[in-house]
Amino acid sequence: MMPALVACAEFGVSVKCPYCEHKMRVRGAHPGRFLPACDRCGDTFMLVIPADPEKPMLITGLSEERRKMKGRKGHQ
Repeated sequence: MMPALVACAEFGVSVKCPYCEHKMRVRGAHPGRFLPACDRCGDTFMLVIPADPEKPMLITGLSEERRKMKGRKGHQ
């Protein structure tokens, strides 16, 4: 594992919620696709961390339909 990726996994990555723009840290992040929930507003968004540390992360909001489905799974 590359040093930058080790640091990313140990300390997490700083991201901004695409809905309320709250800055938060996603711990244990490593290359892949994640669906974290915002600490402030609770909405779920997609975070994609590329395997190439030179490429930027992708942070996108989910559609309203997808957010509702994600919320239902967590309450069952």
